[in-house]
Amino acid sequence: ITVSGRGTSATATLTTNSMRTFGTPNIAGPSAAYGSGGLGLVIALTEINSSKKPKVERINITSDTSMTDAQGLTLTNQNQSHYSLPDIVYSTNQNYTIVFNGSSQRPKATCIRYYTWAAMGTTNGDELTTDYIANDCGPKVAWNSVDNKFLCIYPDNSSNNVKGVIFTANSSGAISAGSSFTIATGTFNQPNAYYVSYNANSNRFIVSYTEINSNLSGLKVLTYNSSTNQCDIADTLTIQNTHQSHFI
Repeated sequence: ITVSGRGTSATATLTTNSMRTFGTPNIAGPSAAYGSGGLGLVIALTEINSSKKPKVERINITSDTSMTDAQGLTLTNQNQSHYSLPDIVYSTNQNYTIVFNGSSQRPKATCIRYYTWAAMGTTNGDELTTDYIANDCGPKVAWNSVDNKFLCIYPDNSSNNVKGVIFTANSSGAISAGSSFTIATGTFNQPNAYYVSYNANSNRFIVSYTEINSNLSGLKVLTYNSSTNQCDIADTLTIQNTHQSHFI
């Protein structure tokens, strides 16, 4: 897809008729990140076989009509008892960082290098918290380019609240996480009821969500707090009080 223009004048045009198929279960689709400086597109997905492991695919988009060099990499040798549902983000220091639902049903993270096409850091990834993720849900991640911090969000299995944890990853892929904190209270135990992104212009994380029982969709704007190594909620905005579906 090619995007031209800005604001309300922006237009998007489908420029490729090439398609590649990956084995992602229908519970949730794959996620993708594109790296600048000559790096390419990387897709994160769940293996559709019984192992349900998190996997990434490296894609080279050579023209408007060609996608080549699909090369898979499995991120753990541990079979998952549930879907790993990974999410991926690009950062300048780590190339690509992936969060996924680990074999213990806790959020984990790992980093990969594009050119060496190998996972860095701890084998099978690092647990970010002792919290358990709600069934059939996965973590989501965004990267703060100003403070070089990652925010991982997930629905907590015991409370169903959306919680978050800040973590860092150095150039060798070593991961260090802070303490988890609550972002939104309610019931969010569906795989597509919560998302996180980052705005570099304002240095803010943005969490969008749909509360399953109250039919409310909203946004929370988060500011990284270096004193607590967590996030302060700077603003909350209700998008709508009713919705057709909890998938947003």
